[in-house]
Amino acid sequence: MLLLFSVTGIIIISQNFLLIPLSSPIQQTFHIQSRILFLGSSIFSLFYALGFLIWAMMIKKFGKRKILLIGLSLASVLTLGIGWVESYSWFCLLRGLQGLVCATFTPIALNYSLKLFRVKKLTFLSAIFTSSAILGQLIAHIAIQYVTLSQLFIVFGVVMGGLVVCFMGMLPSDEGENVHVKVTFEAKFLLNILLKTDNRMLFGITFLPFFYFVVGTHVTNELLMERELQVSRLSLQVISLVGMLLPFVWSSLCPKVFKNKIYFVTALIQFGFLLILFSSSTALYISIFLISFAISYLLPFLIQEIGYRNQENQAYAMAGYTFCLFLGSSIGGGVSAINCTSVILAIAEGTIVITYYNARARKKLRKTRDVLTG
Repeated sequence: MLLLFSVTGIIIISQNFLLIPLSSPIQQTFHIQSRILFLGSSIFSLFYALGFLIWAMMIKKFGKRKILLIGLSLASVLTLGIGWVESYSWFCLLRGLQGLVCATFTPIALNYSLKLFRVKKLTFLSAIFTSSAILGQLIAHIAIQYVTLSQLFIVFGVVMGGLVVCFMGMLPSDEGENVHVKVTFEAKFLLNILLKTDNRMLFGITFLPFFYFVVGTHVTNELLMERELQVSRLSLQVISLVGMLLPFVWSSLCPKVFKNKIYFVTALIQFGFLLILFSSSTALYISIFLISFAISYLLPFLIQEIGYRNQENQAYAMAGYTFCLFLGSSIGGGVSAINCTSVILAIAEGTIVITYYNARARKKLRKTRDVLTG
């Protein structure tokens, strides 16, 4: 089951980042200007994020298993459809619908995983999900040399159809349907969880990882075009993939090195973005590695912390987690379209500083509360 979740996660989550290295094929296929290229990815991310909230409200009414199977089936059909369109408007529309139905997988898979797997396997699965951001780009970078853009989406659609068949035979049953559940009540309940005091800070931090990742990727591509650096995009993707997979080994060997992971991660990301400012290929490699490592190191902690604080409502909590995560990806793509490196870096750095001081204030409040209680 862990292998099936891992493979499906790579296929589904990679759709969000698949278009980043395909700028030239998209422009050649649809004859569009570069300033609207970001729409294909950002629209997917936006509907993907919204889908997490929409499907979360349907889980108790229809059951996790049914929603997951229907969602993956529709994702397969829509992905095949994307392979046949000839208009960029239709391409973006189908990408949005594809993101909406693909959103059935991640929160439900995480909800199953919290019950089926122990912490070590959960960390591995989280690392696979996170590294899908890079694996999607690697797959696209390599595959586009042998197939066309249309053929690439057709292949993905066929693979998704095969995964649906696998899930039909292997996916555990759940609590099933409850036709008496009111969706409006579930919507209010979900909103309360998102605005819960203990969750707001965690969800706010969850917004940042993929925002940083998308911003960092676009800034790197921009710098490669502006400066004559002896750096290939493929080598940067490999370095980033290593950085995202390393936390799985790190957490096994050094589980208690850093007690406050938020401070550690914010420091790494801040230093990584500062390194991007240097006109050096070595600095660029180190920067990409640090940012990827920090993001992947943080996400398992957030999953466990949010799951722990919402043990009775883990499905909704995971929906909120994935919503904030990919909302950051969507907004990061839009911000990156400004093509102004200094503005993007200023936003990223400012967000890191705000996060740091919010976490620090929260820690002081907790200490004061403990003293008063004692």
